[in-house]
Amino acid sequence: MFSNALKAYKLISGIKAGPSREPTWVYPKCPQQPGDWECGYYVMLYMHTIIQRTYFRY
Repeated sequence: MFSNALKAYKLISGIKAGPSREPTWVYPKCPQQPGDWECGYYVMLYMHTIIQRTYFRY
């Protein structure tokens, strides 16, 4: 979706887009929830990690 928007922008702006200028997308690996209700676990886990790292940094 974003690649199509980028191509449209380049077309409208007159920017030449060659095959070597196309972006290479990197998809990060992260834990994913297997069902619907597990998302709360990951939210709370990352909130705990962020707060703990912030607290112990000072």
